[in-house]
Amino acid sequence: MTAEKRFARVEFGAPHPHPVLNATMAAAATLLMAAAAVGVDAAPAQEKSYEIGSYDVDVAVRPDGSYAVTERITFRFAGGDFSRIHREIPRSRVDSLTGVEASSPDVAVRQSSVERSGDRLRVRVQFVPARGAVELVLRYRAHGAIQEDDGRNVVHWAAVGDGWEVPVDSVRVHVTLPDAFVGAPDSVGVEPASDVRVRSVDGRWSAQFVHGRLDPSTTYAVRVSFPRAVAGRASGDRSARIFLFSVIAAVAGMLPGLWLAWRWTGPDPDAEPATSGSAPPDLPLALGATLLEVESFSRRGTRLFAALLTDLARRGHLRLERYEEDRLLGTRKRVRARVLEDGPGDDPDAPKDEVVAGIEEELLERLDRHESLRAFRKEEKEFRERVREQLTVRLAERGLVADRSGRARSTRRLVAAGGAAAALTMALASVLGSAPLWELAGLLGGLALGGVFAAARRHEVTEDGGRLRARIRAFIEGRKRTIEAAGDVEEGPRRREAARILMENLSWLILEPGFAARTASELDEELDEENAAILRPGWIRDLTGEEDAAWTAAHAAGAAAASSSAAASGAAGAGAAGAAGGGGGGAA
Repeated sequence: MTAEKRFARVEFGAPHPHPVLNATMAAAATLLMAAAAVGVDAAPAQEKSYEIGSYDVDVAVRPDGSYAVTERITFRFAGGDFSRIHREIPRSRVDSLTGVEASSPDVAVRQSSVERSGDRLRVRVQFVPARGAVELVLRYRAHGAIQEDDGRNVVHWAAVGDGWEVPVDSVRVHVTLPDAFVGAPDSVGVEPASDVRVRSVDGRWSAQFVHGRLDPSTTYAVRVSFPRAVAGRASGDRSARIFLFSVIAAVAGMLPGLWLAWRWTGPDPDAEPATSGSAPPDLPLALGATLLEVESFSRRGTRLFAALLTDLARRGHLRLERYEEDRLLGTRKRVRARVLEDGPGDDPDAPKDEVVAGIEEELLERLDRHESLRAFRKEEKEFRERVREQLTVRLAERGLVADRSGRARSTRRLVAAGGAAAALTMALASVLGSAPLWELAGLLGGLALGGVFAAARRHEVTEDGGRLRARIRAFIEGRKRTIEAAGDVEEGPRRREAARILMENLSWLILEPGFAARTASELDEELDEENAAILRPGWIRDLTGEEDAAWTAAHAAGAAAASSSAAASGAAGAGAAGAAGGGGGGAA
């Protein structure tokens, strides 16, 4: 090994090389020490090299479940003097490492220090220049490393890591069981069985492993199991089983709540699609949009305000404008609603709903305060939620939905109780290490989560509301089919007719996500410039200066929909670790 190999890095917990410990067992041995790195700085010399004569590791299980570890590594330095050792011990798979010390019986140690660097402990030892055989002794305590699996404690220790780039002449690993263990030797499981002898010394049982030469970059790990004598953490196999059964219990617990959420929906009768000449449902647009979404978990209000904005613009109360907003790096296109004070207004003889009219008036006032629809969405969340609540109450007054707030409050109380019980059970399970308690916690958590869905059913569509909702859906579906049928024909007049139907019913069709903007884009490409103007009425305006006129009314309505809703998402992940323990490194 040349002097350039000064800081070779190795990993504790590498896959076990012995044929007795198969891949399943190695994957199950989790939550121990992770890695070690060793380096030696040499005094100035040429072609330094080293060998490892012996590698002895003593692991004593303490009454509190921690390990008292002593490693004795005998180096044979050649080609010059060595004067400093550098070693790193990560703490990723144990609760903590304490009492880290380094010494040597062969050379005088000038200075030793331990410092923390991120998730690693770095040990530095300086000694008088030496060559030949030098024994390095490292001592430390590993807390939280012992495992439990089916009522047994498990010590799984990778005594020699796979980072040594030179052979190791001999390995000895001595595992001493805790004083609390009083069983017979045949109750002790050991692997690799061919290298071990189990015996009692001064009333304490121990397992001594002796192995011959190890090839470079080869791990040597041992496993000792015995009836539970100290508290430990779950082993990999047991953790996987607990996790699997807990997830199954959680899913099973969710089913009652999901069933109630489905059961507490209103009737949904079928209706024949409306013909192209049929009139829109006899219901204000705002109430129709709310009726469609009142029982939805994911789309509540996402299309309501887009439909309202489109309808107000079509009736002459506002104009949707696209403009460019200056930003730190370039510009960005925004959409705003410009309220028109001198617009034509509504037909005074047209039927009105007082609640809807009041909402529209306040909406226009609030839109006039904001520069963009994006700003309106961000700053008027409370208003938008209040509007949805007012419209839902109005539907209830008309007998189209039933108020189930009392039922929802009772369900929420049960959810809170179930969540608290799940949290308490999880705390007990983590302390006692009980698999049944973990599964019970999963079941209670699933019941609470399913109850959240059921508690969200604050309103239920009535029989009359179900029939009217079916009519609204049939009307929208009928318009879609008519537009699609006309748009598929290559004749210009039929496509003009499709564009006209789209614009006349845009406020309703915007309730079907994506349909209006997608269809408008297709028709805009297929119609000549004169007829494509149907898709760009006077209540939209593009102020960006672009020469293409592809920004149609449907695109403006789509932009309004995007500015009227927000979405969020998240992820989770998990990982597992292998055996712990340790030794490995390099020298130069």
